[in-house]
Amino acid sequence: MPLNPQMMIPVGISYLIIMIISALLLYKGKMNKKISIIILLLSVSIPGLIFGAAASPVFAIQQIFMNLHKIIANPSISSIIFPTLIMTTLIFVLFTIVTVLLGRIFCGYACPLGAAQELVSKISFKSHLKKKKYVIRIPRKIANLVRLGFFVTMILLAIVWGIGLFEVVNPFSAFTIFGNLGNIVVIVIPLILFSIIIISNLFIYRAWCVLFCPFGFVSWLVSRFSVFKFRRNDKCTNCKACEKVCPTNEAFLTSNKSECYVCNRCFEVCPANAIDYTNKKRKDCPVEEVNPKEFKKPIKVKLQAIFFPLLSKIKKLPPPKRRWNYDKSRWEMLQKAPSKMKPQKMMQGEKVKILYNCIHCNRCKTSESRVKLKQNMFKRGQVPKEFEDLIHSYEKYKTPLNQNAMRIKKFENIPKESSTLLFLGCFSSIKVPRFAEHTIQYLLDQNVDFTLLENEICCGLSLKVSGEKKLLAELKKENLELFKSKGFKEIICICPACYNMFRKNYKNSGIKFKFVTEYLKSLKNKTSLKINIQHSCHLLYEGKKKLAKNVEKIFENSGFSIEKIPHWCCGGGMGMIYIPKTIEKIGRIRVNDFTAPIVTTYCPSCYWMLKIYGRREKRTYQLIDIYQLLTPTKINPSQ
Repeated sequence: MPLNPQMMIPVGISYLIIMIISALLLYKGKMNKKISIIILLLSVSIPGLIFGAAASPVFAIQQIFMNLHKIIANPSISSIIFPTLIMTTLIFVLFTIVTVLLGRIFCGYACPLGAAQELVSKISFKSHLKKKKYVIRIPRKIANLVRLGFFVTMILLAIVWGIGLFEVVNPFSAFTIFGNLGNIVVIVIPLILFSIIIISNLFIYRAWCVLFCPFGFVSWLVSRFSVFKFRRNDKCTNCKACEKVCPTNEAFLTSNKSECYVCNRCFEVCPANAIDYTNKKRKDCPVEEVNPKEFKKPIKVKLQAIFFPLLSKIKKLPPPKRRWNYDKSRWEMLQKAPSKMKPQKMMQGEKVKILYNCIHCNRCKTSESRVKLKQNMFKRGQVPKEFEDLIHSYEKYKTPLNQNAMRIKKFENIPKESSTLLFLGCFSSIKVPRFAEHTIQYLLDQNVDFTLLENEICCGLSLKVSGEKKLLAELKKENLELFKSKGFKEIICICPACYNMFRKNYKNSGIKFKFVTEYLKSLKNKTSLKINIQHSCHLLYEGKKKLAKNVEKIFENSGFSIEKIPHWCCGGGMGMIYIPKTIEKIGRIRVNDFTAPIVTTYCPSCYWMLKIYGRREKRTYQLIDIYQLLTPTKINPSQ
């Protein structure tokens, strides 16, 4: 069906009005079943029956390629065809932009054929729910193969042979019935096709849209990037009511909503008012999400890290008047220093706490830049007050936790000497000793040869991200001397943070550093437990994503059903000393993301955070570390 230029403006206005009204109602949360039915009836009536479904992007796609065929076949008529080509391309581009902005709002509410299908599905869907059965969901791979084949066939016929597939197979022509009453034969085939589509929609949700529509294929590709779409908010209780009623299976947490027709069923059934049609999504950076006012943009951090030392040399800023020794009077001097040692213009007026308002998950890839800035600010005396406790703890205990006594039980079958050290880390051995014990026992069961140190020295990561270079160098020197005196050639790390610190900052030590998950093995007797895995940012964002993926493979090979959720930092790590309130907000949000009855992790810091804030948020999931889950006698969580 060729596009009718005379109908372009009125039908375009009707499309626009319907889409704007629908989007506003969805955004305000005012859309309900009755209102949606009224809008759908208007779409069928006005753009459909009155204007004959003209100016539709469905036909615009075909017309673009048919016009190209005409120009290629006869270049002399290009000046005649070119205006039509521009018009059809403009229609297609405009509707694609609308899809990118508002999601599949055109398909869901404005398209006459889509509206007719949605009206039928609202009747059929209700009866299916009463019988506790759902509409048939065609597997996504099959549907995509069919729609891709139809789309490619349409393009080839149009551009190679100049044949319009929609001139032969065109259910939209059924809407021109009132304009063809005198020549009903013309629309017999379209009426038959339209009837087949409507009847099939009693069993298959939007059969035409899912399998054959050309613009449906295009919007499926681009709608995953839509600005506005249905998103869950922090009120979500993971009851999965939305997932049960979604006819396209797009309501699950990790969905990109590429096949979402914004039908509003999920919103209507949600008991917690936890679904919004919005452009607001959770920020990748957890600190920016919970504390945006004191968040430093990554690009700003990178620029300042580059120009801070450079401008220092050009401007020749005065060095600190005193060199501090690590003694009790150090902090008396430090408190007097900032007023006399001002940083250059680029940093003037900047609150120190904004720079320290970071957990160093490295999601934004600015962790090293922040460290450089902190080191430069430390030289100028610009450090938070909380840093005093950290320094005193390191000077006295060689850890940031104000103690260094390991709280783990003694294992008699661990050799006193070995070329391999199992480095527990201060957090594992002091904060979560059970986690460390389970790791040790698992490695012993796997016959891994290793030994332990009676008193470990911290890897120094807390010092590094605080900007203190001198004490860090001393700590590193002590660690290397200890490792070499014991003859260690290999060190297995339990903590991902320790693992990253060692492999990046102890490179020339001649020691091979490994992460403990490299020793994991699949269960021989498979289980069917459903789990969520909290991965470590220190692996995902520090170039060791393969180690995290390997953990998932081991669980899958062991029969576990992994319910995947988007990764987000647990809130642990380097922010506990400086920004405890921000850390708490992040932790409380993260523990509410989990959907499975069992949550597991290989990171001691994550384990502690999920344990503490899971209790505070009264979450009912069971937190079990991966070493227990992969131990045959421990796979039953009720034990």
